[in-house]
Amino acid sequence: MIDGDGILVIAAIDGQREYALTMVPGQRQPMHAGAASKVLMASMTAQKLAERLGLPLPRYTSRTFTNAKKLAAELARIRKQGWAQDRGEYSPSVQAYAAPIRDRGGKVIAALSVPFLAGASTAHMEDVRRKTIAFANAIAADLPPARSG
Repeated sequence: MIDGDGILVIAAIDGQREYALTMVPGQRQPMHAGAASKVLMASMTAQKLAERLGLPLPRYTSRTFTNAKKLAAELARIRKQGWAQDRGEYSPSVQAYAAPIRDRGGKVIAALSVPFLAGASTAHMEDVRRKTIAFANAIAADLPPARSG
């Protein structure tokens, strides 16, 4: 979820396959590089997004979005399609899909990201993408209703 000027990992499950990728709760990621980061940025209000795009966008790999206009176009595409892909924007050998987790009112409150090593087959990537979206929706459906008052 968004935490200040970055993204905070609040929960993680270790992969079970050989060469599994590991994230740990408390780990921070940059705001603009990565699938979950882009899902969360795409959900920002226009004012907050304009402020964020006005800040420097550090380069982590040759695929990192460092141009605000190109990143804004990518975020518009993510809002329309409902999910994001990281093609090695933060780490050159790691890709990921992410989908928003919405509260009962439809507000994006977090993102689910599933990373995998670059070089995965197209079929595997599509399977990861579909399951990421489905699991994010399942998490959202399992959230308690908002308390009133």
